[in-house]
Parts: sequence; C-alpha cells; structure tokens
Amino acid sequence: MKKRSHKIQKIVGIAKAEEQRSSLAAGRAQQKLDDAVSRLEELNAYRQGYAEQARQPRHAMAMQWQDHQQFLGKINDAVRSQQTIVAESEHQLEMHRRQWTAKRRRLESLVRVVESYRAQEQVVKDRREQRETDDMYRQSSDFPRIDDD
Repeated sequence: MKKRSHKIQKIVGIAKAEEQRSSLAAGRAQQKLDDAVSRLEELNAYRQGYAEQARQPRHAMAMQWQDHQQFLGKINDAVRSQQTIVAESEHQLEMHRRQWTAKRRRLESLVRVVESYRAQEQVVKDRREQRETDDMYRQSSDFPRIDDD
C-alpha cells in the first residue's frame, strides 16, 4: 500500500514543473521589458540629439527644414510606438509574475502537505515499532524463568 506522501509526490512534481515554467516565462517577460525600455531610451536620446541639431543656427533652406521636421515627427512616432510596447511589456511581466507567484504558493502548500503526511506517517511507524518492541518484551517475559537455586 502506497503512503499518502508518495501518492501526492507526483502532484508536487507536476506543480514544481509548472512553477519552473512560469518562472522562466516571467524571466523572459522581464528581458523583453528591459529590451523595450533600452530601445525607448535609445530613441529618446536620438530624438533629443536630432532636436538639438535643429536648434543650432545655420542657414538652411526651407526644404531642408521641412525634411528635418518630418524626420523629427517620424522619430516622435517611433517613440510613442515604443512607449506602447514598453507599457504592454510591463503588463505582460506583471501578469507572468502573478501567475508565477500563484504557482509558487501552490507548490509551497503541496510541499507542506507532503511534509505533514510524512510526519504523520513517521508517528504511525514509531508507534508500530514501539508496539512491536513492547510485544516482544511481553512475549519474552511470558516464558518461565529458571532459577538456579
């Protein structure tokens, strides 16, 4: 007969695998967010540098000024797009963290159940061994003793 702790051990193994997968997904989401933030910082730095170039006095033709403004507009669009990607990445990361936390709690609960079952099983085993020892002692004391008088 299998003990309860052995029966639930498969469930613990499955929960552990789920928790690990969830942890990896959260890690990937964190990396994606880090990459998106880095890209946004690069775009902002590029935009700032390009905007500062436009502020420097020079004799530019109206056409160059217009091209410059259109390009700056495209950079601004790219920044807004990247901000959306960052926001979505933050949302995904938070979702993955919540899932990982839930799976982690479940795993910890299952581990506590297994530990409790094992402790109960140990108590039962200790009692059985004590009972067997007591029975052996009683049986040995049932034999008449021969005194050397």
